[in-house]
Amino acid sequence: GRLIFMPRMPHEQLLALLQVSDVFLDTYPWGAGVTSFEAFALCLPVVTLPGAITVLQLSLGQYRQMGVMDLIANDTQHYIELAVRLALDPPFRRVMRQRICAAKSRLFED
Repeated sequence: GRLIFMPRMPHEQLLALLQVSDVFLDTYPWGAGVTSFEAFALCLPVVTLPGAITVLQLSLGQYRQMGVMDLIANDTQHYIELAVRLALDPPFRRVMRQRICAAKSRLFED
């Protein structure tokens, strides 16, 4: 697995990148915000570490809405472990994608 840091880019380019990604890291301490919705719409696993401010809780709330709690880290070490596991464990990544795909419609029902 590789970790690639990308600069800001046009929205269309971001969506194309998400489509070929294995995992999306919710950016701590800033939070991914709407980009998490876009990742979930593509069945892309998002690793998140909720924080005290609202923007750091958006992915947490989205996972709660879907009933998928496996990729919510409780500290920075757990965040790293989840990201590495998704990168290096294709069966785990596949299961997470399937669970997100099966539940993602709950995000868009309201």
